[in-house]
Amino acid sequence: MHLTLISAYSPTTTYTLGQRELFYQNLTKVLWSVPKDDKLLILMDFNARVGRDAQSWPDVIGPHGIGHKNTNCQLLLTFCAEQRLTITNTLYQLPDIHTATFMHPTSKCCDIQDVRITRAMRGSDCWTDHLLLRCRLSFSIVSRHRRQKADVKKKLDVQKLNEPKTKVTLNANLANQLEHLPEEGNLEKAWANFRDAVHDSASLTLGHTKRKHQDWFDNNKETTTLLQQKKEAFTAWLNDKDSQAKHDRLKNIRGKVQTELRQMKDKWWENKAAELQ
Repeated sequence: MHLTLISAYSPTTTYTLGQRELFYQNLTKVLWSVPKDDKLLILMDFNARVGRDAQSWPDVIGPHGIGHKNTNCQLLLTFCAEQRLTITNTLYQLPDIHTATFMHPTSKCCDIQDVRITRAMRGSDCWTDHLLLRCRLSFSIVSRHRRQKADVKKKLDVQKLNEPKTKVTLNANLANQLEHLPEEGNLEKAWANFRDAVHDSASLTLGHTKRKHQDWFDNNKETTTLLQQKKEAFTAWLNDKDSQAKHDRLKNIRGKVQTELRQMKDKWWENKAAELQ
């Protein structure tokens, strides 16, 4: 059994009805290609407001929808009914701030436009006018074949040998291990004891390297500070959207963060290129 995820973006109401119908026809063809035994999850922005009419669509939307319908509504609801799909945002009762994912810039009306999961994360700044969404799923997928875990050998953190104190500690630990080696008449056993003594001393002193992703983001501590400043500015504006000063501060710090992150990334690639030469 497998889990199939489908991600797409639906045409907005500015497109013709024929173009929007063609989108759902193509999406239906994609669904037909999914094996019947697969778990199916569609993650996308349908640009549709489904409203609250749960009685007319009992198996499609739940009793906790918000907002009013728009012209894309009928296309989406019909598609879900034909494919036996449920819009999970509408199944659970949550405060509007944790349900709505989009606020109209003029009318200030809140709607569920990203109809896919169950909670909007207001505190996450995603560089967009939509809110980040989070979904928790619980289902069982039984693996047909269990793969045996490979015995991955840990690498010693030899970079610590550049520190004079570490060298002194390693020499002391190694001398202590070798001093207490048992005498062996068998050459193979003597070699094994010596090998283990050296390795144990090195492991105790140096430790092992942690697996790192080779990415400019992971190797730069300044990135975390910049993003934290942006998050604080976003949270302040989110709690007081009528404040022009907070809006301007958020806009300015976003521009600064983008510029500095771009410079960090370029510098990381320059250093990586120098290492490879």
